[in-house]
Amino acid sequence: MPTSDLRFDGAWLASAVRTIVRRHGYRICLTALLAACSTGIPSQGSEPPPWLVVATEPEVPLADGHYRFRHRFAEHPDMASQHVEVRIDGRRVWVRNTEGGGALPLGALEEGWLMWHAAAGRWVIAQTAADRQAPEVGGCSDGPTWIDLQQQVYWTC
Repeated sequence: MPTSDLRFDGAWLASAVRTIVRRHGYRICLTALLAACSTGIPSQGSEPPPWLVVATEPEVPLADGHYRFRHRFAEHPDMASQHVEVRIDGRRVWVRNTEGGGALPLGALEEGWLMWHAAAGRWVIAQTAADRQAPEVGGCSDGPTWIDLQQQVYWTC
C-alpha cells in the first residue's frame, strides 16, 4: 500500500508515541506535536484532548472523586480563607464554593483540565494547549490557575 493511503488521527498518534516512550524509556517532549492535533477542549464528559497529556508528565496524584481543598491567596499565602469543593473526573476538574460568607463568590469558580506545567513544576487548570507554555502560572499572573493536588490547595489572586 502506498504511504499516501495511510491516515493517522491525533488520538492514535498520541497513544502510539506514549506506548513507545513507556516501552523504551525515551524522554521526549511531545507538546508541539500533540498541540498540533488539538481542535480545542471537548465538552464535559468526553475523552481528554490529545494536547493534554504528555508522555513524560506525572500521573494525577488523586483518584476521581470529590475533595475539600483549602483556598489560599497568592498575595497573602498565610491568610486564612475558606474551603472549596474540588471534583476530579479523570483529567477534568471542577472547583466550587459551597460555603457562604467568604471572599469567594458562591457557586462554580472554575472548570477545566488538569495539566502538568513542567517549567513551573505544578499542576494547573488548563483551558487551552497554550497553557502548557504559559510563562507564568497561578497567583496574579495571566497564566492558568495553580492547583496543588498534593497539599489540596486551590490558589487564586
